[in-house]
Amino acid sequence: MKMDAGMDTGNIIDQIKFEILFNRTYIDVTKKMEDIGPKFFNDTLRKYGKKIIGETVQQENAASLC
Repeated sequence: MKMDAGMDTGNIIDQIKFEILFNRTYIDVTKKMEDIGPKFFNDTLRKYGKKIIGETVQQENAASLC
């Protein structure tokens, strides 16, 4: 997400979704993010830098705070 003056209101550059099963702990979720996060981040930077992806304006009525 791009930073702006608001709280979690900047444009979305890229996002990734993954399933979190009901019986998972924060340790399980953290490990999953450690596994997929770095590659996702690098891929996003590369695609954004090459203008393969752009920005999406957040819909305020559907936004949630991090």
